[in-house]
Amino acid sequence: LPNSFDGVKIIQFSDLHYGTTIFISDIKNMVNEINARTPDIVVFTGDLIDSKYNLKTDEQEIIIDELNRINASLGKYAISGEEDEDQFFTIMKQSNFEIINNSYELIYKDGNIPIILIGLDSSIAGKSNINSAFRYYLEPNHNSNLFSITILHEPDTIDNLLNKYSSDLILAGHSH
Repeated sequence: LPNSFDGVKIIQFSDLHYGTTIFISDIKNMVNEINARTPDIVVFTGDLIDSKYNLKTDEQEIIIDELNRINASLGKYAISGEEDEDQFFTIMKQSNFEIINNSYELIYKDGNIPIILIGLDSSIAGKSNINSAFRYYLEPNHNSNLFSITILHEPDTIDNLLNKYSSDLILAGHSH
């Protein structure tokens, strides 16, 4: 881990399944708890809205407003779970989360050496593409010594991932 990242706080939240066990007041409380911890990076690892729930437009707007209140000095990132559909992408984009399904982001803090955040889409939904997510390491001028964090939805994907690539920290959702 680069010295410039010493003390960096990462908060992960996942599997809200809004509409079944989590509602507006819970999201407001969660955002307050996240912000009270002053994170540098916030990651969401899938399943925002329960697939059986019919989200109303006014609820969607409130969720966007609440997730927009999350403060993270180095960024907010998300990947989708197997239950995430169009509303997920609308909500997360309008809440200023960078969606990194099967992609990566280089994150810099006070220096020239970044860390790499790799996002892997849901394998259950058949959308995960490990090679695409880790394509940075296939580039000719890549830095193989970067500290890597991988976010994914299903932890069962970890074995497939580690058969081909490595990661210093893996954060997964799905298992509740």
